[in-house]
Amino acid sequence: MLVGDFNRMRQILLNPVSNAVKFTEAGAVTIAISNRGERQGKTYLDMSVSDTGEGISDEARKKLFSPYVQGSVEVARKYGGTGLGLSICRFLADALGGEISLDSTLGKGSTFHLFLALPAGGVSGSAESQPFRARPNNKPRMMLVEPVLPVRALMSRQLNGWGLNVQTATGGEDVGRQIAAARR
Repeated sequence: MLVGDFNRMRQILLNPVSNAVKFTEAGAVTIAISNRGERQGKTYLDMSVSDTGEGISDEARKKLFSPYVQGSVEVARKYGGTGLGLSICRFLADALGGEISLDSTLGKGSTFHLFLALPAGGVSGSAESQPFRARPNNKPRMMLVEPVLPVRALMSRQLNGWGLNVQTATGGEDVGRQIAAARR
């Protein structure tokens, strides 16, 4: 058994999975976890999300993990979003003592890697290192903003399964309408 903040690992992987589904019109999206060995009481993992989508240019890759950056203007127009997802993933990976990286070839697809070193542990880890289980009457709430319906449905189902009360929106205007309606 490994000890780690599995909620944050899920958060980090969910963004590349969502992007892979969004940008792969034909082909496949693959999620893999590989054990890269053990040293000094830690297990080194490579969690990856690969797709056969259009790939990302070298120029776009250099700034893709920066806040408010998307692969291109065309991507922003077609799919929306704020360009914060990958910068949040990088922040979380750093907070976990790991790193997130990207390999991509135009026309062939992309692979995002999350590299982590996790200590071995028993059943007793800290509450933070255990999977989250909310009490049914006290579910944490969150707003999922995703313009693509199949991705939104998949992510919403998964987040509900993790014990979250998920409200969905298709974009910024939809979020604004829902917030205004909730205040009435």
